This record gives sequence, structure tokens and C-alpha cells, in this order.
Amino acid sequence: MRLLALVACALLFVTSACNPAAKLTATSADAQMVQAVFPLIERLHVDEYSDDEVGSCRDLQETRGNFVSDISPESPCDPSRFTNPELFDDQATADFDALTAAFRSAGIPVNGFSVTRSGDVIQTGGFSIGCGDVLIYEPGYGPLSNTDEMPNQKLLNRPLTPDWYEEASSC
Repeated sequence: MRLLALVACALLFVTSACNPAAKLTATSADAQMVQAVFPLIERLHVDEYSDDEVGSCRDLQETRGNFVSDISPESPCDPSRFTNPELFDDQATADFDALTAAFRSAGIPVNGFSVTRSGDVIQTGGFSIGCGDVLIYEPGYGPLSNTDEMPNQKLLNRPLTPDWYEEASSC
């Protein structure tokens, strides 16, 4: 599951600008607030969510398909990274809005996430909570260090709970 670090770094680029002076700032309470939204993520069968409020790009990958706010070839949302991207329909909009409201209600500013599931249950996930800061849910694994796959990344990470750690990346 070390591939999760690559996903986490991708989330940083998709959901926010790269932070050259990344710092570790999350708490175990932040992890608990994100985990409080897991039942909704699982019920909606969402694998990826991204909300770039600055660039007006939103995407939602769920069992029904890959939904993007702008699928034009010149879109800043880069819809080419998805297989058969579609514009948001009413259901995707409702699902996206429900997730956004749930994170706000939980008190955590998640602007993107990517999870792996087994059936309906989240197994691992990366949750971008700000510029350069990602909460990693990976039960049974410890924090990552630089790997051959990411030789130019400077990873800072810190355990928060036995299942969660925080990762900050500076590029």
C-alpha cells in the first residue's frame, strides 16, 4: 500500500498548490473528524473527491462514473486523467454537496481525498486538509519515507494514531 504516498502527493497537486515550506500541523482530533465522514463516503461509494475552490474545478469518482465540473479539452480541471469523464449530473452534484457539507459539519477542511475500498469498507485513504498537508489512513502501516518512486520529494510525516499519520510534502 506504499502506493498511497503517490496518491497523497497527487492529491496535493490536484487540490492545492505545492507548499515549499510544508509543516506538520494536524492532530489526532483532525483524523477523528475525517473518520466521522467515512460512513457517508462508504454509502455513496466514492473513491475520489476534489474541490479546488480557487480554480472552480470539482471532481467525484464513484461507482456510477467519473464526474468533473469541466470536461472541455482546454479545461484547467484536466479531465484527461479520468476514464470517460462526464459532467456532473444531479446525483453527482447531490453526492458532492453531501460530502462537502459533511466535512464542514465535522469541522475539517478536506479539499480532496482518494480512498481504496474493499466492498463498501474503506481500507486506506489520503485526505488533503490544506496546502501540502495530507492525513493518511492506513491501518497496520507506519509513516513513509522517501522512496525510489519519489526521489525528489521531501516527506515529513508523523503518527497521529495507530491507523492515521500526517504527511506534509515539499516539492
